[in-house]
Amino acid sequence: MDAELQSALKAHMPRKFVCVDIGARGGLGHPWEHLHTLVDAVYFDADPVEAVALQQSTNGKVLPYALAGSCGEATLYLTAARRCSSLLEPDMAGLALYPELERLAIEDTITLQTVTLDYLYEKKEIEHADFMKLDVQGVELDVMKGGRTVIDERTLGIELEVEFKRIYKGQALFRDADAYVCEELGMELFDLQKYYWKYKEGIHTG
Repeated sequence: MDAELQSALKAHMPRKFVCVDIGARGGLGHPWEHLHTLVDAVYFDADPVEAVALQQSTNGKVLPYALAGSCGEATLYLTAARRCSSLLEPDMAGLALYPELERLAIEDTITLQTVTLDYLYEKKEIEHADFMKLDVQGVELDVMKGGRTVIDERTLGIELEVEFKRIYKGQALFRDADAYVCEELGMELFDLQKYYWKYKEGIHTG
């Protein structure tokens, strides 16, 4: 979107659109990264190192909390590829037929205090959440359940990463998340962008 169109839109907006990026490693993605004059970002990342990096590299508000379905204590599993780190343990046995599993190897663990979106909403650390992006490696459904009030009252749409096959032990799958979003939140599936892993034996076939 060019600068002239953004300026015209801004004139009709009472405030900036707020995008809450949960699992924000690397900062805002498409299309928000090109709309800074219209969008304010609120970033979450459970990895304390990444939270500091976001504070240093972005202009948005970074809230250094680990979000979950309840307030309490949890273990963050730090994997070799840090983008795969999760509050759930990788299911290495269940993924044995797939390649490049070394990225999911656990290198360290951290014990964290978790909070919910609704807790932060009640404490007014979050006031607006027009759009949410959730990419928290298997904990997306829990985070939504912990943010039911703020989603009901403040959220127009959600971008959600979710799997059809478990990568992490105990994670909710597409069928679980889709049922919750449609039946509980009253939202509808709008689009799917699909990614897939091939079995090791067939990786060079088809």
